[in-house]
Amino acid sequence: MNMKTIIILLLVSLSLSVVQSLLTCPPPPRFDPEKGCGVRKYQCCKNSDCPWGEFCCAEHCGYRCRPHVDENSGKGGGKVVYYDTRCERTFPFP
Repeated sequence: MNMKTIIILLLVSLSLSVVQSLLTCPPPPRFDPEKGCGVRKYQCCKNSDCPWGEFCCAEHCGYRCRPHVDENSGKGGGKVVYYDTRCERTFPFP
């Protein structure tokens, strides 16, 4: 590999990491305290459990795969679950 190719690959990886850092989970759906959670459900325990392009997001009653949003759009506010060692995925998941 020549030096030009290495520099281009480094620039591409740097730009992807910058873009990735601007993405987050949407806010969780509204929680109804009257209904409560019942049983906590976990569709995912880390981002790699989700389909491509979705993040594992913490919600009031567990973790769910959600499409990411740009945190600068004002539509962010959710919490990304990068890895939870105590988590066990729940099947089937509605």
